[in-house]
Amino acid sequence: MLEPKGYKDVQEFGEYEKLAPGGHVMKILKVEETTSRNGDDMIKIYLDTDKSDKQPGFFKKRYDGDTRENKKWGCIVNQLVIDAKTGLASRGLKTFHTCVEKSNSSTFKLVWGDKYADNFKGKLIGGLFRNEEYPKQDGKTTGWAVKLMAFHSVGAVLEGLKVPDDKPLDQSNTMGNFGSVIAPPPEAPAPTDEDYPF
Repeated sequence: MLEPKGYKDVQEFGEYEKLAPGGHVMKILKVEETTSRNGDDMIKIYLDTDKSDKQPGFFKKRYDGDTRENKKWGCIVNQLVIDAKTGLASRGLKTFHTCVEKSNSSTFKLVWGDKYADNFKGKLIGGLFRNEEYPKQDGKTTGWAVKLMAFHSVGAVLEGLKVPDDKPLDQSNTMGNFGSVIAPPPEAPAPTDEDYPF
């Protein structure tokens, strides 16, 4: 065999690191006010594991290593603002705010209005992750991914949260479908600041 063109410049696949199920100290990168597909008010919360976490910068490393054209950030939580059943503020939104407040007590004060989303950038929050089964694109097989299940305070994460049981595909999801599938992407060149979605 002759050496293929560009062989010396191709980056080989690295070791695939999986996010460990359980509690993680998370950093909020951005909060964006938007609407759901149904037109309901919601916020998108972009997260990464904090530098103080046992797996620091996990989602940034994943994103940097993804060579696909339409790559997406690996940890985004969609949180509805209003509970459809009651017409009042959603319990999930209040939980998010409370966990941010408990995790940043000396540096966080919730401000409503035009600057609402700016409240959260750079703040810490605890996240509880679990293994969840999902259907693969072929429609015949399934895989497993680690997804954000619930928010907690950083203090609760540091004290130690019980690792949740795996969630097989056939169970109902009572906590909502948070997070994104975390799959091993191919290697990529180093990105610039313009490459991030925030």
